[in-house]
Amino acid sequence: MSQVPEILTSAEASKVLRVSRKWLRESPDAPPVMQLGPRKFVYSRAAIEAWLAARTVDPSKRSKEVA
Repeated sequence: MSQVPEILTSAEASKVLRVSRKWLRESPDAPPVMQLGPRKFVYSRAAIEAWLAARTVDPSKRSKEVA
């Protein structure tokens, strides 16, 4: 039997990531989202963790540009 993933609302995901809910909705770089209904979107904690891991860079190789 598969286990149901821990899910986060947009508000919870934005707090975890320290970004706005608007950024989560509109950014093409945002983590994957699950749509449960016409207006209900949630985020898997595991997907957010994988998304963050994929964006982790070696400090010596990161861009010199200031964000």
